[in-house]
Amino acid sequence: MRGGGCGVAGVAKKEKIIATGSSDTTVILWAFNEDDYSIRPIHTLRGHDSAITSISIDQNNDIIITTSKDNTIIIHSLSKGLFIRSINPNNNNNQNNNNNQINQNNLLYYNNGDGTLYYYQQQQKENIIFKYAINGQLIQSIQSDIQPVIVKMLVVRANPSTPCYLLTAGGYQIIVRDCITTEIIHIFDIRNLAGFINSNVIVDFCLWNGEKESLQENLKNDNNQLSLLVLLESCQLLIFNIDENGILLND
Repeated sequence: MRGGGCGVAGVAKKEKIIATGSSDTTVILWAFNEDDYSIRPIHTLRGHDSAITSISIDQNNDIIITTSKDNTIIIHSLSKGLFIRSINPNNNNNQNNNNNQINQNNLLYYNNGDGTLYYYQQQQKENIIFKYAINGQLIQSIQSDIQPVIVKMLVVRANPSTPCYLLTAGGYQIIVRDCITTEIIHIFDIRNLAGFINSNVIVDFCLWNGEKESLQENLKNDNNQLSLLVLLESCQLLIFNIDENGILLND
């Protein structure tokens, strides 16, 4: 692979496309050949002014969504590599409208179930989660004062008949919010667990057999309870079940 230092990646399984984002501000789409396991570049996506931080792919709607340290969100066509639109969260935040602050942490999660974008931006004095429609319309902005930083976001639904929840992880906490109202449903603090090691912060979490494309397949199984795998800085792995009310169960 070529380009700047690669930092993030995404995969479109059906189209056999790999996306890589790098420090040179570009995202390259690669076609994967299953016969000889080779790849070739097919599109180079441009428009960001700083290093790429997140990539999200929606195969059903043929889009790829990217974020950068320049605090912009850009949507391209996945198959053709054409620019569709850009979203600038700083335009919705007059108190901190400073595009020169490129060293802030930001994070993207795209929920292809309802076509909403969740964009987290860490600023000097406050942390904000923006909720957008895929057309770029701002639905809501939420101040996240409880968590000093967010390292991962996920949208989960325990089964098809229950509400969906936005989970954010960072520091010692996992916060569960209602996806529609964004109200906090539950705050889970790992410091309350027996055998907790001081300064053992959360570095990542993921759904077991339930993230993105595999989520719907998982819900078709008889056992539709989702499991959340939480990785700590000490390399400890915590496993929780998520009930229909968005509560984490440490069985």
